[in-house]
This record gives sequence, C-alpha cells and structure tokens, in this order.
Amino acid sequence: MSTYKAIAKNYAANVFGMGVNFLNQIAMVPLFISLWGINKYADWILITALSSFFSMSNLGLNQATNNEFVIKFQQKDYISCIKLLTNSFLFVLAVGILFILGSIVLSLLFGFKNILHTTTFNEKETSSIFILLLLNIFNSYD
Repeated sequence: MSTYKAIAKNYAANVFGMGVNFLNQIAMVPLFISLWGINKYADWILITALSSFFSMSNLGLNQATNNEFVIKFQQKDYISCIKLLTNSFLFVLAVGILFILGSIVLSLLFGFKNILHTTTFNEKETSSIFILLLLNIFNSYD
C-alpha cells in the first residue's frame, strides 16, 4: 500500500469519526430533549459527564505505549512490544477494577442519586447507568 493511499484512508477514517461524534454530541441533543424532556436529559448529561471524567485516568499511558510500541516495532524488538502491550493492559485493568469497585462501594454507601442530586432517575437507575458507563470507558481503551 502506498503512503498516499494510507494517508487518504486515515484522513477518511478521521472525517468519518468526526461525523459520528458530531451526530452523537450535537445532532442528538434535540432528539433526546424532545423524547426525554429537559430534566431527564440534564440528569443524563450529569451522569455521563462524571463517568467521562474517568476516561482521563490512564494519564496518557495509551499514547505513550503506542509511541513506544511503534519505535520498538520498527526496531523489530517484538518481545518489548508484547511487554508494552501487556503492561499497559494490566495497568488499565487494575485501574478499571479499582474505580469500578470503588464506585460500587460508593453507590452502596451513599448512592449516586444523592451524590449527583438527580431528579428523574431513581437510585438503582442512576447507579447502574454510572457503573455501566464506567465499564464502557475502561472497556474502550486502546
């Protein structure tokens, strides 16, 4: 595959990703508000915003791992590549388990409905949504 073809595919993929993000973040807002109402959508935004905060918990580890992986792969140091991926996976897994268990304990002790002061979701829905979104975030790491 030529370099220009690879660049064109990468560019097309990035444009597609931006389109999906636009639909998800901008175009869906009026739809959600019309279907759920303002109060329920506001609660949803609050829950997703708090859970999205945890997407920063890898502290740039994925980017650093990807950069180092490319360097080691170009040097044909495949054993280091495997070690990099394994260590990154184990770190993200450990942090994910820690945060998810902490969220479950926090949910049982205080409840996310009380912490976030949601009005339209009950305690079970609020805690379940938060923990499922947290699982999704740690599941979607590169």
